[in-house]
Amino acid sequence: MKIFQLLVITVCMHFTVAGQNVHETSIMELERYINRSQKPMIINFWATWCIPCVKELPALDSVARSYEKNDIELVLVSLDRKAEYPQKLQEFLKKRNMSGTFFWLNETNADYFCPMVDSSWSGSIPATLFVNRKAGFRHFFEKAFTVQELMSEVERLVAGNINRGTTTTQASPKSTSRL
Repeated sequence: MKIFQLLVITVCMHFTVAGQNVHETSIMELERYINRSQKPMIINFWATWCIPCVKELPALDSVARSYEKNDIELVLVSLDRKAEYPQKLQEFLKKRNMSGTFFWLNETNADYFCPMVDSSWSGSIPATLFVNRKAGFRHFFEKAFTVQELMSEVERLVAGNINRGTTTTQASPKSTSRL
């Protein structure tokens, strides 16, 4: 029994610590990651210096955890400076006990990477992309969310049949992108 308990504790510690690993990525690598996923995804673009972003993180984490049964993946993509990667980002996420998949975007030209996420994205953060590839669901928002707004959008993400095959954004329902 003690061996089993030790094994459970070790596995839990691994996931807690490993969960804060931040992986460097390019926009093309991020695109491949999203396109390979079979899970509904919440992809949030944020930075440690962005106050609305930091305020939104607990809500993103809480909502993603509450939909674990739906196998939703929370992906946080940091737009912090290179000096913050990886140590300060990992410490920041660990301190907040965040769970999910963490990337640091190594792109500095927003005119290049923003349109690849969504053609309407001005570059301001927080910005969130909801994707359910199996259902053809994709919604992009350039705003901070409340818990209630997140839950409403995640319900649509999970249902996946609203706006099947379309792309919508907060600003324009005719937006397109590569991601």
